[in-house]
Amino acid sequence: FRYATHLADGHGIVWNVGEVPVEGATEFAWMILIAGMIRSGLPAEAGAQTLGLLFSGLGALLLYGSSRRLFHTGRLPACIVSSAYAASTTVLHAGTGFATPLYTLLMLSAFLLTWRLLTDHTPSPVVEDMLPLCLFLLGLTRPEGILFGVLLYAGILAGRPSIFTAHFLRRQFLLLVLPGALYYGWRFAYFGYPFPNTYYVKLSAGFINPESAVRIARFTLRFCLLPAAVIAAWMMTLKRPARRTILIMTALPFLYMAVYLRFAMIQDVGFRFLFPAFGALLVFTAPALGALPSRIPRAGLGAVLIAASLWMVRASDHHGVFDDRHEIGRRLAAHDLRGHVMMPTEAGYLPFLSGWITIDPLGLNDVTVAHKGLTRAYIASRSPDLIMFHVDTAEYRERGAPIGADRWEAMTKLLHGYAREHGYRLVAVIQKSGRVSDGYHWYYLKPGMADEETVAAAILGVAGARYVVRG
Repeated sequence: FRYATHLADGHGIVWNVGEVPVEGATEFAWMILIAGMIRSGLPAEAGAQTLGLLFSGLGALLLYGSSRRLFHTGRLPACIVSSAYAASTTVLHAGTGFATPLYTLLMLSAFLLTWRLLTDHTPSPVVEDMLPLCLFLLGLTRPEGILFGVLLYAGILAGRPSIFTAHFLRRQFLLLVLPGALYYGWRFAYFGYPFPNTYYVKLSAGFINPESAVRIARFTLRFCLLPAAVIAAWMMTLKRPARRTILIMTALPFLYMAVYLRFAMIQDVGFRFLFPAFGALLVFTAPALGALPSRIPRAGLGAVLIAASLWMVRASDHHGVFDDRHEIGRRLAAHDLRGHVMMPTEAGYLPFLSGWITIDPLGLNDVTVAHKGLTRAYIASRSPDLIMFHVDTAEYRERGAPIGADRWEAMTKLLHGYAREHGYRLVAVIQKSGRVSDGYHWYYLKPGMADEETVAAAILGVAGARYVVRG
């Protein structure tokens, strides 16, 4: 929202007005869409949530329609998969304002177009043209959409190599490769780096990020195992050519999830990185349920599938509570926006609602930190008035980094040490939510900063906040 607001106001794709462009938004097409809404006078957050709900609903309708028209299933299996999709975290994604509903809708569309290319007796030229256009939009929405496109083309090559004629390749080049290369050339010239900040920050030091591996394994066992098992049982009833095609297509969502093994899955709200793979598996779950011999097992397995989807919301560990950062960010907006600098570990409500100059110590929105790491010298050069970090304790203590959290642990230790060494005032430690396990937000203010007492009052005056420390 912060990037979109600055773009709508004519400042370019920047994190701080007047500074160099930064590709920290990651969801490029979504940011452009939100910027257009802001430019037309609509509020960013409510507009994004409305669009998210629209795209979530279209995803459910696409699953229902494809089940009925492509796979000729009955109403019950089609209703089951669309209900499972709607009951899952897709509405949560819409509420948080991320691009996941749009990205998933595009991914489902590309997945179904690939199925058409693999199974239609004579592939339609429209389908041949729609696939590269859909993949281009997918890559614009999130960069890993490019990787999913590579997987889809690999699946087509494995399942129907004869389709790769000169005409087909020419259409893919004109509608995907050429515009993609032009976009990539522009963004490299504009931002100065080949990949978004998120790539450099989230890339694991080892070949596999252990925390991501555990998260992917749990998501697969909890939510993908049942659809995969139903699809596998259906495959056993089919002839070998059809079985092979479905096997190829079913493998693609799992291969897609494996891409995230190389990265830390920071901000994976509602399993938003893995969720599109679940949606793709639902495509074949409908005909698999329809192939069962009677309505009783269809309804029974359908009920289990919908229940698992409902559980996804709870298992995501996100409760949608507006914590102290929302109100404090709004309160800080009353102060000189260009005269104050904050350095918060989470680049959400505080930077967006306050409008303050913001330094991202994690590096998702800071080129220097993303490429060179956070140092005491860099913190000193930006001299933040407000340092805020999120840790799991109300009394700071030295500890080893939890699995996969080395970068976050090093960042918070550095911020805590810098604040103590330079005499920053600990204004507040606030429990994030009603659950102690959600951790605590620490707020430090620079001694002698402008408006120190009124800023402290803004932090200390949040009604309903659970203050553990007041300073």
